[in-house]
Amino acid sequence: MAGVLYIDTSFTKIVVKPVHPTFGAEVQVSDWNNLDDDAIREISSAANKYGFCIFRNTGLDDKGHVEFSLRLGDLDNMKRFITGERKLRYPYFELFDAGNIADDGSLLDPESPRGHTNRLSSTWFPEYFKNLDPSKFPMARHRLAQIHEGSGRVNLYVGAHLHHIEGLPDDESTRLRDTLNKHVTQPKYVYTFHWEQPGDIIMWDNRALLHRAMGGSFAGKYRRDLRRTTVHDDSASAWGLNDTEGATGLGYQLTAKTLDTPEVTPATSTAAPVAVTAAS
Repeated sequence: MAGVLYIDTSFTKIVVKPVHPTFGAEVQVSDWNNLDDDAIREISSAANKYGFCIFRNTGLDDKGHVEFSLRLGDLDNMKRFITGERKLRYPYFELFDAGNIADDGSLLDPESPRGHTNRLSSTWFPEYFKNLDPSKFPMARHRLAQIHEGSGRVNLYVGAHLHHIEGLPDDESTRLRDTLNKHVTQPKYVYTFHWEQPGDIIMWDNRALLHRAMGGSFAGKYRRDLRRTTVHDDSASAWGLNDTEGATGLGYQLTAKTLDTPEVTPATSTAAPVAVTAAS
């Protein structure tokens, strides 16, 4: 793979090749159908060390994707989003649809209601959140600098979602927030991942990395069939400085170590799956 720097020989069950001077690695697994516990531990260790892992041409189907993810931790699922007559395209609640394929298997029109809904984060969300009652939906509080348990590194907990920094005047808080966000998004700290074939997986650690979709010429023209699983954070900093009992507005559901199969008929689709695993 272009950009691979060397082989990390500290792993024995998997082959790990860094793809960037400071983070990220391509991981080769000899047999996805026979991953033993030692291999899973090494994959987790590689994710902790490098922040994200790329797995090429895994050959995993939906069931294999979910089963692999379950071995990394408890999974979020789609149940809370399934209302009315909506049906899943996939046979497991743990798979989140991150593609551009409509419920009937056709290409999603970016100008359709669902296409516009996917872009609400940049239009409607700011206006909606501005009117929320902070007494009912208090802001979550997290440490700006956190110890990443898996590696011992100190991470900055920043991003576009950061509202303000406690203890600073608004203008100073905004300046510091913008300075930190500009620092962590310098080109030398950015890696762009490209899908190459069906079965590619990228697994990244939300506790250590920022991520964003890049867009592209596929919108409205080409099928983009992506499935994502989300592993919940089990570290001491998972809830930040917030009351886990009184947390509001979260509403997530966990799948713990067993597959959760809905009664659905997946839409007919001839495109082979490309999967994303987000370790959060």
